[in-house]
Amino acid sequence: IFSDNSWSVHTSDLTLFISGAKTTIEVYDLTGKLVARRNGGEDVEIAVPQKGVYLVKVGKRSQKVEL
Repeated sequence: IFSDNSWSVHTSDLTLFISGAKTTIEVYDLTGKLVARRNGGEDVEIAVPQKGVYLVKVGKRSQKVEL
């Protein structure tokens, strides 16, 4: 679980749950490949293809997330 007062992310199985993101959400794998891009919103769910480490970027802030 990650939170920075403006948005937060938590995981379950192969899904990222992002809350409070007001701008575009981008998810990258460790090779730098864009896995998903979604509009921000109060509660956004993003499925990822496999377990691993991902970088979740919202605006200019990013957070590493491991599934």
